[in-house]
This record gives sequence, C-alpha cells and structure tokens, in this order.
Amino acid sequence: MTGTSLPMLNMVGRIKSLAPHYRTLVIVGETGTGKNLAAHAIHNFSPVARGPWIEYDCASFSNKLFEIELFGYVRGAFSGALRDRVGLIAAADKGTLFLDEIGELPLVAQAKLVRALQTREVRPVGATWSKQVDIRVVAATKCDLRSMVVNKTFREDLYYHLSMLDLKVPPLRDRREDIPLLANTFVEAFSKQFNKTEQNISARAMQALCNYHWPGNVRELENTIGSAVLMSNDGMIELEHLPAHQLGSQNSTVQNSEGTSGNCLLSLAEVTRRHIQIVLEEVGGSKTQAAHALKISRATLYRYLNDSG
Repeated sequence: MTGTSLPMLNMVGRIKSLAPHYRTLVIVGETGTGKNLAAHAIHNFSPVARGPWIEYDCASFSNKLFEIELFGYVRGAFSGALRDRVGLIAAADKGTLFLDEIGELPLVAQAKLVRALQTREVRPVGATWSKQVDIRVVAATKCDLRSMVVNKTFREDLYYHLSMLDLKVPPLRDRREDIPLLANTFVEAFSKQFNKTEQNISARAMQALCNYHWPGNVRELENTIGSAVLMSNDGMIELEHLPAHQLGSQNSTVQNSEGTSGNCLLSLAEVTRRHIQIVLEEVGGSKTQAAHALKISRATLYRYLNDSG
C-alpha cells in the first residue's frame, strides 16, 4: 500500500491495531481501492503471518460447486472423485482465509460457511468425519452488507459472525495527495515492465490526474499510467497520453473532503520526505535502519529530510 495521506495513515494504524487480535474481520471499500492489499497487510501483521494465505473470489463460486470449493471431498464421493481434495477452509488451517466480495456468495454457501465458523470444523463432501481447523477469516466487500441483511440477500447470522471488526479502505478521491506518489510508483513499475527508459509526468498531466474523480480508484489510476507509459516515447507523459474523459477538470480546483480548496501536486522532494518519515516511524526513529531499508546512505537521507521541496 502506497500513501502518506491522513486517511491512509489512519487505515495503516487501524490495521496494526486489529491484526494481532482478530478472528474474523470485514474490509469495506469501493472497487479498485486495494481491499486485497489491506487484507494481505492484516495477515502479515497477524500472529499467523507465517501460516498459509488462501484467497478466493466469492463471485466465482458456482451454486453447484461451492461445497467442494469450501470443504473439499474424499475419494469416491461422486463420479470422477478419484482422489481426496482439500477444500479452501482446511487449506487455510493455521493461517488466513480471504473471501473477496463476500456479498456475492450464494445464500446456500453462506449457511455452510456459518456452520464452519461456529464449529471451527469442516466435513469434506462424502466424508463421515470432520476436521477441526484454526483459521482467521478476512472478508472483503464493496456492498452494504447491513442493507443486504435487511433485504434478505445476506444471512444475518453470517453478517454478525464476520462484522465484529471492520476496516474501511478510503476511495482515491478522499486521498488525492497520494496521487503523485502512486502515479510515480506506477510509472517506475511499468517502465521496467515494458523495458522503457523511465518516464516522467509533466506538471499539467499530473494536475489532470489530481483533479480527476477516479471512480475506478487506484486500479483505474494504475491502468491509466500503464497506458500512458506505453504511449509516451519521449520520456515525458503529457496530457495527450491521458484518456480524454480524464481531462475535463484539468484546470479546476480540487476540493478536499472538508470542502476547502487544495492542490495535490507535491514536489518530488516533498513526496520523498514524507515517505522517509513513514519509514523512520516504522524503525523507531533510527536513521541508520531507515537508510538501510531505503538503500541510501545516511548523508542522502539527511539531505532529503532537510530539503524543503
């Protein structure tokens, strides 16, 4: 996860606070905000970080196959079952099961999942025995699960099993000051991926990126930068390399969540200084450890910190 904005710092702080203690947790956020990255961070900060990480997209569950996916089966359970298969829940034993877009899970599958969460055991299809499992479950959704419970499209008992703790991932429009850092990170990654000399983003193009409302969030920004890097051949990403629909507000003033005017266009020096401050907090203020983590000398670190941008 990349960002130095207050919403991002608050989310990272909440992740570190929740991760050591949760058994089930729900991550809520719009499409493209990075819910899967937040889930990975929760796992990595948890006591089971060295255990398995099992991820599944609930939107891909089949009404006919969900029980096999969740619980597995034993040899001979049905025609074609030539050997035992471990289900997702058992595979996550001593680790984390991440169920992406939990709101898409069929109601029948929800009932089976509730029982597994209650008993902490699974019975493979065709088996006469059950196996105890020790798992942590992280569910993610773009849906309002509470409204789905009211409309009877999501089980109330599953909702309460999962939602004792929750984490909200902010949309990109609520953390516009992170856009330059994210954009430059994607430029570096795509330049390497496409074997191109690293591109730069012009001031006008960056302002257009900052002013756009990003309904597709970070994922849309990533796709935009990937396309721009491919289209730019002179080392500079300009307005003409951005999609036309993102240029309508390029000369407008950005409004932050409090309604006051602001500008997210930060200098590279300021972006670097903010990132160094985050690393320093992570290593307890040790400049030697921070320089080592950043792969720069202490002298370079001091120079960045003293640069006013």
